[in-house]
Amino acid sequence: MLGSLHDAGVLLLLGTDSGTGGMGIVPGYSIHDELRILVENGFSPYEAIAAGTVNAAIVVERMGGDGDFGAIQVGKRADLILVRDNPLEDVSTIKEPLGVMAAGKWYSQETLAELIEPANLPASEKE
Repeated sequence: MLGSLHDAGVLLLLGTDSGTGGMGIVPGYSIHDELRILVENGFSPYEAIAAGTVNAAIVVERMGGDGDFGAIQVGKRADLILVRDNPLEDVSTIKEPLGVMAAGKWYSQETLAELIEPANLPASEKE
């Protein structure tokens, strides 16, 4: 079905599992599976990545949002990911970021690991 939607020019978006953090699921992590699945179904790596960036910005703007993300431009949010290899050749490189800039604030690989660590704890050890 994804291939048919792609061929028809349907604007697809990535999901985030948002709101599932209380169940021990790290919000957003399923995006890596979705990127892989899109590529397996005929999307180029660029098109798959665009489903979570450019396409999302287009939909937010269409719904009356402020559209301050989705492109690297002056005046837009600075949400960027630094990866080792070219994600346009292999989207799986996004799974292991060297760092992330979110709203202009830099998070190193070490900081990201610290932030995600509580999600890896057994439920009995969580606050």
